[in-house]
Amino acid sequence: MQNRTFALLLLGLTCGVLFINVTVYKFGFFWRGHQFFSVFNRISHTSLRDDSLQAVISPSVSCSGRDVELVICVPVKRDNSAKRVVIRQTWGSYGKYGGRYGVTPPTNTSSSFNNVPTKLGEIILVFFTGSPLSQSVDEEQTRLNEEAKTYGDIFQDTYIDTYENLTLKSISIIKWISKKCPNARYVVKVDDDMYLNIPLLITSLWTHADNVYSKRSHASNNTSTETYPPPFLVGYKNDGAKVIRNKKSKWYTSREAYADDTYPSYLSGTAYAMSGSAALKLYQTSLRVPLFWMEDIYITGLCAKVAQIPIIADFRFSFTKEPPHGCDFRKLISGHRYTVTQIKRIYKELNDPLLKCPSKRK
Repeated sequence: MQNRTFALLLLGLTCGVLFINVTVYKFGFFWRGHQFFSVFNRISHTSLRDDSLQAVISPSVSCSGRDVELVICVPVKRDNSAKRVVIRQTWGSYGKYGGRYGVTPPTNTSSSFNNVPTKLGEIILVFFTGSPLSQSVDEEQTRLNEEAKTYGDIFQDTYIDTYENLTLKSISIIKWISKKCPNARYVVKVDDDMYLNIPLLITSLWTHADNVYSKRSHASNNTSTETYPPPFLVGYKNDGAKVIRNKKSKWYTSREAYADDTYPSYLSGTAYAMSGSAALKLYQTSLRVPLFWMEDIYITGLCAKVAQIPIIADFRFSFTKEPPHGCDFRKLISGHRYTVTQIKRIYKELNDPLLKCPSKRK
C-alpha cells in the first residue's frame, strides 16, 4: 500500500513538473530565476524585479561624458539579424555605435526653436533582446555573441523572449536608459519592421519639447525650475480603446488582468518617442505599477498616467504600411511592416537630393 501511494505521489510530481514546463514554454512567464507567474494575471511585482541591471550581453557603446541627442532603441528577436543589418545600413546609420559611424545632422537648423542646443548631439543605436527558454548556448546565441562583439550595439536581458513578454522588453529599454544613458535628451522606441525618418523625428521632438516647456513654464510662472526637455511622450495616439473580452482574440484580456472596460489613452507601440526625463520617470513608475502584457498600453498608458507625463498625438508616426517611397516619407516620421528591400529603397530615395516628387504626394 505504501509503495503504491509513493508511486502515485511520484507520478503526480512528474506530471506537475511537465505541466509547468509546457505552460512556461507556451505562455512565457516573466524573468527566469525569479518567481513564475502567468502574463495573463494582474499581479504586484515588487519581488519580481530588482533595480540592478542584469545582462547576458551589454553594448560597448557608452553615453558617459558624451552629448547625446537621441538614443534609438530597437526591440528585436535574437534570430533577426537581417533586420539589424539593414537598420545599421539605413536609418540606423545616423546612430554612432562604438564610435564607428558619424552623425548626419538634420537639414533644418535650430534657429527656429527656442530652447534646443546650438549643436546637434550624438545619436546612439541599441538593439534590445531577451533570452531563450534554454540556458544552454546554442548556435543562435553564438552568432548573436559574435555580432555583439563586432558592432557593440546589442543589449540582451535575462527575461524569456516571447510575444507575451514584450512589456519586459520595453521596461528593459527604459531601465537601460536610466542606468547607462540618463543624460540622453531624447529616446525613441521603434520596431524592427519600421522605417524611421530620423531628421524629421529630431526636429519634431524639438517642436514638441518647446510646446510642452512653454505650457509648463506659463503654468508654474517659474522657468528656472523647469527641466529641458521636459517629460513628454509622442507618437500615434489612441483614445478610448475598448478592452477586448473575446477569448478567441489575440488581444483578449480578462477582467482579472484589467478590470476597466476602456484603456487609458496610449501611443502605438510600433514607434513612440519621449524625452530623456520621461524615460527616467517611466522606469521608476514601472517599479510600482502592476505589469500588463500589452507593452504600449502599459508604458505609454498606465505608467505615463501614474507618472503624469503628457502624451502627444503626432499622426506623422504611422502604424500602417505607407507607400515605400522617399517622396511619401518626406512628411512621415515612421511607417510599418516593411521588408529589407523596401527599407533600403526608402532610405536611398529620401537621401537623394535629385529626387523629384509629384505635387499630389502628401
